[in-house]
This record gives sequence, structure tokens and C-alpha cells, in this order.
Amino acid sequence: MLFLYLFLALIVAIPLFALIRFLVKRLSLAKRIRSACRIKHLDFFPTHRLWLFGTIKGNKADFLIATSDAVYSVKLIEVWSKRIAFNYIDEYHYSIRNLVFQFSAAAYKVPYEIREKKHFLFNYAIPDVCAGKRIIPIILMNPVSGQLTFSFEGTMKPLSNGDRVSEGWFYSGSGFINRLAML
Repeated sequence: MLFLYLFLALIVAIPLFALIRFLVKRLSLAKRIRSACRIKHLDFFPTHRLWLFGTIKGNKADFLIATSDAVYSVKLIEVWSKRIAFNYIDEYHYSIRNLVFQFSAAAYKVPYEIREKKHFLFNYAIPDVCAGKRIIPIILMNPVSGQLTFSFEGTMKPLSNGDRVSEGWFYSGSGFINRLAML
């Protein structure tokens, strides 16, 4: 009976841990972005009330950051575990390889699962204050995967901060904060 209770507790704890990780990472990101905007005197515009909980399933930009000459239009995407390999294919597809419950010796046998996504709308809810400014599309992954790649000419290449993918510029949370610090 004790084994059954431990097994059930484990089944509940794993998704709960992923949710807690997601919330902690996103709250930390929000605090760091607002702090960077305050320090650099940048304007921050959320595009909807739940901007902090934007996911890859949505298609609208989650928030905007306006500089003197440009607007960073940011779409938040996520990976629930560091052990999920993420591959950005094109503006309508991505693939994941779930290695959460795999041993390293058997991980190479796990296939990538291709998923569809909507085309991101980076010009969504641009305020009148930002009219006429250049729009810089940013795809911001937070929490981030341990293995990030993008498909280019039939091969998977490593994806890092500042790389151009089909829809915009890719950044992790820390990479984007560093980008804002350089403005």
C-alpha cells in the first residue's frame, strides 16, 4: 500500500514541478524585464492582461518594448522541461523530443514529434506612440530547453541567442535581458 501512495505522489509531483518551474521562471523574467526597461528608460507595453503566460500555442505578440527608434515585439514560448529537445522548423512547425523519462543510453531512439503552430503576429496591438517605428520581432523562450536547434537546408543546427529563425530573432530569457542592457 505504501508503494502505491509513493507511486501516486510521484505521478502528481512531476507535472506539479514543471508548473512551479514555469511560474518561477516567468515571474523572474517579468521582474528582470521591467527592471531593465526602467534602468534604460524604455517603454513597456503588455498586449493583453495575461502577457506573462504567453505560450507557443498563441499567435499574438505578448508584450512590446519601445526604444527611441524601434519596437521590440516579443512572443513568449516555453518548454516545460530542460530534458525536452526543441527544434524550430519553420513559421508553421516545430518539433520536440521528450527525454524527460528516458535514460541517456536509450535517448537516441526517441523520435522528434512534429507539431503545428500558428504564424506569429508581431504587429499586434502596436500603440499609437510607436507608430512609424521599425518593428523587431523577438521569439523569447522561457523556460528554456537544454537542447535547442533549428532546421536549415535539411539539417539541424544549434540555436542560440540572436539567431534568425523564419519569423524573428530568437532569444532565451537571459539573452534578451543582456540585449536590453546593451541598448
